[in-house]
Amino acid sequence: MAIKVYRSTDLGAPALTGAIGSMIPFLDAVLVDGYNSISITSITRVGATATVVCAVPHGLVTGDSALMAGAAQTSYNVDAVVTVLSGTSFTYDVAGSPATPATGTITCKRAPGGFAKVFTGSNKAAYRSFDVTGNRFFLRILDDGGSAGGTRETRAYGYESMTDVDTGTNPFPTAAQSANGYYWIKSSTTDAVARAWTLVTNGKLLYLFVDYGTAAALGMSANGAFHSAAFGDTLSYKPGDAYATIITGGTTANQTTAPFGGLGTQAVSITSTTTFASSIAMAREFTGIAGARYVGLMGSCLAAGFGTIVYLAYPHMIDNGYYATPVQITQGAPALIRGRMPGMYEGMHGRALNNGDIVENFQGLSGRKLLMMYTHGAGSPGCIMLDITGPWDA
Repeated sequence: MAIKVYRSTDLGAPALTGAIGSMIPFLDAVLVDGYNSISITSITRVGATATVVCAVPHGLVTGDSALMAGAAQTSYNVDAVVTVLSGTSFTYDVAGSPATPATGTITCKRAPGGFAKVFTGSNKAAYRSFDVTGNRFFLRILDDGGSAGGTRETRAYGYESMTDVDTGTNPFPTAAQSANGYYWIKSSTTDAVARAWTLVTNGKLLYLFVDYGTAAALGMSANGAFHSAAFGDTLSYKPGDAYATIITGGTTANQTTAPFGGLGTQAVSITSTTTFASSIAMAREFTGIAGARYVGLMGSCLAAGFGTIVYLAYPHMIDNGYYATPVQITQGAPALIRGRMPGMYEGMHGRALNNGDIVENFQGLSGRKLLMMYTHGAGSPGCIMLDITGPWDA
């Protein structure tokens, strides 16, 4: 699946707030349903290219994915990467030779992230990837305000299997490791003020970034309070590894000052067995023995937080370049590298770019674009880079 990027500044984007239960409709809109459904005036085709004219602004940029629906010629009804022509028109590739122009009552919306909502309850839900090539483990969200942070935070859990929204087997982290799962921060306040966020996914792994003190309309800021978390499949170096699914988050409730979300914190010792406040858990050990396994993340291994230190001046004086290194997944006792985080890199220049800036033309990553995202890890402001072109599995 294409890499999909969602932002709080998108047209029709869902709100993420400090109100009770707000994480559920937010994830529903981004991962399951899509958002900003609009009417299509016309679709015409020349060869394999369909040109869409919308009745109102679509809010997309080139590289975004739109979900088309309602055309009588079903070949037009696809989840497609678009090339934007104007604020009300775009093109996408279509298979076969459907009649042109298309007929029907046609709509499009920002395509969802490729997950299903498989179980639901009062202020809680469980999600699972549609992608049958992945492990398809479950993300359980409990957003009832029952932790010390109240409605400002959500509790997130991974499960290998589930039979209802409250019942699952082989949780990660385990109850002994963290009885309340991991904490995902939504807002600095317990109200309905929408906060700035960005979510990036390939349909099997999601990265979530929340600027929990900044209004959504302003977008991700330069000096915000950043929380980052992840859930989904990683890239294991062990062939056939069926348990290389990860979840990250905070281990301490109500931690809105220098929060540990796991994603921004880097290994400085590959032999550690309880890395970084135990904020990163994988479903199982590489041997497949049941029981969640703490792991660490390692890029340059030069500091305890990704991008918290300027290792290299920017631009790099020798070649005027920007340097980044892939992020590996480490385990201690025994010391090993389990795999790597899909699409995730550590920039070697600190916060040399603005939050949300994009860098292109990396050697060894031909045609890829990397997105700068600010994080907070190891008690210091930092940043990571995410490949928003993909594929992450290659």
